[in-house]
Amino acid sequence: MLVCMFDTDPRLARRDVVQDGAVGVALCLFFTFCFIPEPCGLIRYDRTELLHIRASMPASQPAVMDLPPNLSRGRLKHRPRKRGKRGGVLVRLRHRGHRLPLPSLVLSNVRSLANKTDELTSLIVSQRDFRDCAAICLTGTWLTANIPDAALQQGGFTFHRADRTRDSQKQRGGGVGFSINQNWCTDTKTLSSGCSSDLEHLMVRCIPFYSPREVSSIILCAAYIPPSAAAASAAQQLADHVLTAENSYPDSVVLVLGDFNHVSMRKTLPRYKPQVHISTRLDKTLDQWYSSIPEAYQAQVRAPIGKDTQTPPEQRQDS
Repeated sequence: MLVCMFDTDPRLARRDVVQDGAVGVALCLFFTFCFIPEPCGLIRYDRTELLHIRASMPASQPAVMDLPPNLSRGRLKHRPRKRGKRGGVLVRLRHRGHRLPLPSLVLSNVRSLANKTDELTSLIVSQRDFRDCAAICLTGTWLTANIPDAALQQGGFTFHRADRTRDSQKQRGGGVGFSINQNWCTDTKTLSSGCSSDLEHLMVRCIPFYSPREVSSIILCAAYIPPSAAAASAAQQLADHVLTAENSYPDSVVLVLGDFNHVSMRKTLPRYKPQVHISTRLDKTLDQWYSSIPEAYQAQVRAPIGKDTQTPPEQRQDS
């Protein structure tokens, strides 16, 4: 037997195989699109038929189909918290730091800030509630033009003040101020400040680093109403300042807080609800907080600053 073997170039063989495969694929596609009819399972509808189908559906048919029993509509269960780890709303808010929808604030009637600056600085350094709050509202600062701003600055805070003037017809006392945390906001602007015999106020507009999309800025308004002030006149003056700020910045949230003594803002600002429901001096609530968002805050009592008998309420956002 004679066996003949021919040795060919492997590159030529591979080229022939590729060419034959390409020709085969092209022929298959040609016959598929030209000679094979459309599949029988394909159903087409025009607009008229679809409208007729919708009109012929029974009215008692439920709009939402029931889910199978193995699927749950509720929220996904969170993983169990580790042992020894604290939980709760306040802990979750603290974990968010300064990224809160509404700022957490501290309100205090210091009754002379000049001799309590060191203690306030110590509280900011040692206590987390003071250090991480967005702003500290101070009423009864008793400041004069002889005390410079440099003597009142706390580390990491920007101080805004409105001292009592001769327009109040009183020589000492009064005055309001804000210490705004620079970790929360550095873009601040004083909108208005004034002093009269019935009202002392300071309004500051803050554009924080983080805020909800619906809120362009936060407007903080500190107010001090003396015990001898006319209640109706003081309430109307403060309401005019608040409504002016609302008209100028409609996408902002206005928070009104301070020492109101015997004055209530429920008639002049009916949309603003009081947030402090605890006693701040003996059995009376003199320090108050008004917000257009009801139940947005929850007040907590803190020890007074210095020897002041008026308890400062700390405001934290309630989730």
